[in-house]
Amino acid sequence: MKLQKIIFALCLLIAVAISIKSFREPDLWWQIRTGEWILEHNEVPGQDVFSFTMAGNEWINIKWGFEVLAALVVKIAGPESVFVLQSIVNCILAFFLYRLSVLYFRKQGIENVNENKAFLLTLVISFLLVMVGVEYRIIGRPEMSSHLLTIVFLYLLENNRQEPSKKIYLVIPLQLLWANFHEAFGIGIVIMIIYTFSAWIENIISGSKKSDAKKLTLVTLAAIASVIINPNGIKLLTRPFNILSQVYSNKYTTELLDFSAGEWWKKEAYIAIVLATISIFAILFSVRKEKNKVAGLVKIISIFNKPYLLVILAFVYLGLSAFRNLAFLSLICFPVSHYALFSKIKNKFSGSGFLQKYSGGIAVALLVIFYAGIVSNRYYEITNSRDRFGLEVLSVNNPAGAAEYILNHGLQDKACFSDYLTSSYLLWKLQPDFKTYIDLRDLDVFPAAFFNDFIRDINSPADFHNLDNIRHFDYAVVFRPQFNSLHSYLFNDSIFALTYVDAVAAVYEKTDSFSRGDIFSACRPVKTGAFATGLNKILNPFYKSYNYSAVENDYIAANYYMNVGRVELAKQRADQLALNSKTRYKAGEVMGQIYFRSAMQEPNDSAKSHLLRLAEESFLQSLRDNKNNAASFLGLGSVHYSEQNYSGAINDLKKCLDINNDNYDAHITIALSYNQLMGIATSKKEEYRQEVLKHYLKANSLNPGNPMVTANIGFLYFQMNDCDQALPFLSRVADGKGLEVKDSLAVHNCLRQCGK
Repeated sequence: MKLQKIIFALCLLIAVAISIKSFREPDLWWQIRTGEWILEHNEVPGQDVFSFTMAGNEWINIKWGFEVLAALVVKIAGPESVFVLQSIVNCILAFFLYRLSVLYFRKQGIENVNENKAFLLTLVISFLLVMVGVEYRIIGRPEMSSHLLTIVFLYLLENNRQEPSKKIYLVIPLQLLWANFHEAFGIGIVIMIIYTFSAWIENIISGSKKSDAKKLTLVTLAAIASVIINPNGIKLLTRPFNILSQVYSNKYTTELLDFSAGEWWKKEAYIAIVLATISIFAILFSVRKEKNKVAGLVKIISIFNKPYLLVILAFVYLGLSAFRNLAFLSLICFPVSHYALFSKIKNKFSGSGFLQKYSGGIAVALLVIFYAGIVSNRYYEITNSRDRFGLEVLSVNNPAGAAEYILNHGLQDKACFSDYLTSSYLLWKLQPDFKTYIDLRDLDVFPAAFFNDFIRDINSPADFHNLDNIRHFDYAVVFRPQFNSLHSYLFNDSIFALTYVDAVAAVYEKTDSFSRGDIFSACRPVKTGAFATGLNKILNPFYKSYNYSAVENDYIAANYYMNVGRVELAKQRADQLALNSKTRYKAGEVMGQIYFRSAMQEPNDSAKSHLLRLAEESFLQSLRDNKNNAASFLGLGSVHYSEQNYSGAINDLKKCLDINNDNYDAHITIALSYNQLMGIATSKKEEYRQEVLKHYLKANSLNPGNPMVTANIGFLYFQMNDCDQALPFLSRVADGKGLEVKDSLAVHNCLRQCGK
């Protein structure tokens, strides 16, 4: 019993520790702001109140319940403490995962599992595997309520299936709560329908007239009816269908990509697939052992009429449809995969063998090691995660510096162009005056057409200029790591001027008062509240706050200045990098980029060739200092492409992608290289065409909306006589914006031949 309590305590401690993370999710800022607005006005907004582009338009906000809770936590303990909600939910989730597992074991005829060492060891292994599989979605967002309620619903329905009781009526108020906390509330309805359907099929097959099916039907109908008790009333009944359509329409973030996208195939996907496969076969194998008097089609129906199996299959579909949904699949498979692992190794616990003796120690050791890995950040380093243990608002993830500049210069009530990655924090920090141009409320507020226009405008200087003529922006705030075309335009435009830039965001104002020198600022720490500081120290007495001195500002600044064409400022930063042996390889990379960009602007062939040689040598020197520098392989590939050495370019670019498969520029350049080879090696034309398409599709998933990339994907599908695939891409660029005249004409020609 003592061992059991230690194991359970450690599992709960891990559930807490894995929830305590630095604040990096931009969505949370607008959600906190919404909760604050609701508390201020004592109502849930039914119209957009935060943007100046969609002001007054209908806004069906389902997450308002979570948003109010988050706002209350912020009021008490600061924004970094929102993740305490996640830790509470995780502890309850861990408890119900355990209870669901016990229930499933009992269904298999195994009682008193808490005294069973094989059960405890396999519980720990399964728990840790699932935690690794779902950790990427333990990020403080309101979907935590859907993760929890999915498992609670499964527990209540499975418990009712084994021992019918009045507990099943709890799903009605829980469904009501769910419909006011997160848009995935439809999951609860689907699970109840599956169990109700299965109960009716069993009654039909067996010929019995049990009341379970009738009771489940009434409970399901009552739960569905409870959904209308919300600020949006009966409209919410159809909302799950709208959410599903949004998943297929909104491909602006990788979390919504489906299994056909390369970004979907990460460790979380493999874990979910393995757990689902094991669970499906485990359930089907257990069915074989059942005594069944029926035969033929009825027998087949009886075999597959297992509600837990049907739920898993439904969640397999859900996981395949969007990367973020894989967490649900891993969670619901926990009890069955736990039992499958138990069945596999239980015989090894007989007698006085090694596992019988040391299984408790092994279980405790695994939990302690995992906990230590989380609180020391070693786990996040190994998994190459963007997360970090500790309650902090990091200014390297949030535009805190830009917001401070705006406040100090009284710009918060001026007309601002802000992208969706910076606007949510500004909305919270600069309240109540700041209004967004676009933000991460996504298709709930902003139509897909507006998103498409936004993508076009940030990629086309002419289109942004036209937008500015209409909107009359006073300043712009742009996420520094992305939107290179817009940065270059705003920096060099005669109307806008760079007045602030750091690693996260740049501010461009319409002003005559600015400096043309190096004004790149280092990110400064954001003060952490006493509660968050204390909790960090309790969970890890050796905890240290984020080390801002580790941020490579010289490298970031050099890349920014190179992108906007200030080569002399980039070189000054490169010289600083060269002084440190640890960053010397980055100096070589930066110098290579400087030489390469200079070569691309050099009209004299001899001078251009000389600059390309200098660029190549700089990239090679960088790789001698660090053989795993993806950017230098990209640089070499670019040099070789410009020299028309396409095979050499592909070789270097593949090495770049082996290190970093999310490098947008590498995918574009390798697609261009294969496209050139298509016209040279005609015997491999179709093979190369497939390569071009693969890399353009990957580039489009990394940075959706580039008109030329979109058009090229459409052209490639058209060349492959696949109009069904070509039409969606060609239609997006049918207006010709962002394309040259000849490409626009080609788009319309392809559309016409495809019947449009």
